[in-house]
Amino acid sequence: MSNKYREKIAQSWSAMKHSVNNNLLLFSIVLVGFAVIGNLYISHAAVHTLTLNTEIPSHHYLEPNFPLKYAANWDGSDYIHIANDGYTTGFYTGFFPVYPLLIKLVNYLIPSAIMSGLIISWLCLVGAVFYYIKLVLEFCKNLKKNTKNSELLKAAVFFLLYPPGVYFLSVYTESLFALLSLAAVYYAHKKKYTLSAVLISIACATHVTGVFVLALLLLMMLEDKIKLSRIISYAVLGSLGLLGYMAYLWKYFNNPLQFLAAQKQHHWLEKGLWSNLSLMSVLDVVLITLLITSAIYWWKRRKSFSVYSLAFLSIPLLGGQFGGFPRYTMLAFPMTLMIYEYLQNKETLQLLVSIMFGALWALIAILFSVGYVFN
Repeated sequence: MSNKYREKIAQSWSAMKHSVNNNLLLFSIVLVGFAVIGNLYISHAAVHTLTLNTEIPSHHYLEPNFPLKYAANWDGSDYIHIANDGYTTGFYTGFFPVYPLLIKLVNYLIPSAIMSGLIISWLCLVGAVFYYIKLVLEFCKNLKKNTKNSELLKAAVFFLLYPPGVYFLSVYTESLFALLSLAAVYYAHKKKYTLSAVLISIACATHVTGVFVLALLLLMMLEDKIKLSRIISYAVLGSLGLLGYMAYLWKYFNNPLQFLAAQKQHHWLEKGLWSNLSLMSVLDVVLITLLITSAIYWWKRRKSFSVYSLAFLSIPLLGGQFGGFPRYTMLAFPMTLMIYEYLQNKETLQLLVSIMFGALWALIAILFSVGYVFN
């Protein structure tokens, strides 16, 4: 890279740091732009250097000449299949419908289903970063709306460089789900419960863990001493997306819980967790420890955040395995807020964690691009 381009990037980064508070949306766009470019650069180099995993199950090879086809590996190929052909078998019902429906809609304007999925993911990630920073301002200690721009930048970078965050940039539902969930939490905090419940209803038809966010809304309302009758009404509103999907499954598969039955085909719910403990990685242990620590950390300030953090432990406990567990914890935002808050005044440790996150993020990007799923 020439000195000229390096200077332009440095100037852009400097300008971004000074405009966080002035234009949060613009900041989110620029930051996600850096993440997209970095991911594409690393992935492009990997697919042209390393040996590809030829055993990867991929329907996206229907677009064999599309240069970014590696961004639709693994689950991405299933979302594209659903967008193109619908729920042809019960296997696909484990993938919730909102994201593939959006791919299908955008695909009317853009000829590539993969590019349609990527555009949705990238745009939704902008919104997710936007609302994550708003949550940082609301819940992190010693931060005000006029806080140092560099502090907000660090918080956002920690969110994006959380190692499984590579999936935010792929043809996966994670960015859309993050936008819906983080926005819902923000509006619940601002006591805009109807808007929050509507967003959660869509989230519940986007990802199976949407029910965690619904439970969080109800707990936040209890903390705000809202009448039980109103809480029940918002619980119903927030459940409509999931109930609608269940009605669809009942009609076409004769089983409203077909999405749970499909998990066995995805190797979940087959065995008890205790028979799969040998498959638990060091990262899984670290994440379990951090989730428990997060529950303790938030207990006095926000008990709802504590319960929400612990809810993620039910994924391997009920599912019987740890596959995808790190990816699911991407939305355990009380945990990432805790990490940022703890490191806020520890510059050296903050730098070390950033380097570690960045290295793992790059490694996962490389592995994913050549066809290896990160669990």
